[in-house]
Amino acid sequence: VLGSAVQSTDTEVLKSIKRSNISSDAYKKIIDFGNSYESNKTYSEVILGLPGDTKEKHFETLRFGVDSNVNKMAMYQAMLLSGTEMASKADRKKFGLITKFRTIPGCIGIYEILGKKHSVAEIEEIIFGSNTLSTDDYLECRVMNLVIETFYNNAMFEEIYPMLRTINVSPMDCLIYIKEHPELYTEKIKEIFASFIAETTEDLFPSWEQANEYVLNEDVINKYIGGELGTNELLFHRVLLFNE
Repeated sequence: VLGSAVQSTDTEVLKSIKRSNISSDAYKKIIDFGNSYESNKTYSEVILGLPGDTKEKHFETLRFGVDSNVNKMAMYQAMLLSGTEMASKADRKKFGLITKFRTIPGCIGIYEILGKKHSVAEIEEIIFGSNTLSTDDYLECRVMNLVIETFYNNAMFEEIYPMLRTINVSPMDCLIYIKEHPELYTEKIKEIFASFIAETTEDLFPSWEQANEYVLNEDVINKYIGGELGTNELLFHRVLLFNE
């Protein structure tokens, strides 16, 4: 299991997020070592939107993992935790962080406490852009994440990627080609990508209070509990694409 890939070598960024990089050579050796076992399972996590992140850096990190034969790329959105340096006023200003609040999928319910029923939801603050990552670029990165989640992170296409590497073709180039040529999609697939973008931007609010008020509305919370709302949009739309 490989740890989170940090897309920056900027010392101020690494200080803020309390992470550091290992060298690309060392990272590649770990991947090769993991893939040498019969289980042949290596795994890497990438966080989108960390301070100093850009569309180019995010794609570069994804490329390194995919083209280095990591079996699964787990892709997450950056979350701000109260009390951390990254969530401080100073860092928010320094990196121009654009944030939104949303309900964490699966972390919602109606509970009986001391004989009374209470609606409870866990709200998180995520980074949706910064002074180096526009919100448009953020969405481009999320679409790329969906392409990788669908066409790379499963055994359905496992014969294709070794073949591409054998003929010196970059698997990541092929995945980028899929993303950048929507004219090749069927109308249904176009609808699925549009739905993914909509769900990535919906249910995001500028404050904790607004997010909490929205989700605790009786009709809304019942939709969350019933699964109509609050799904993991990346995994949900992967399934929709599989069916096409």
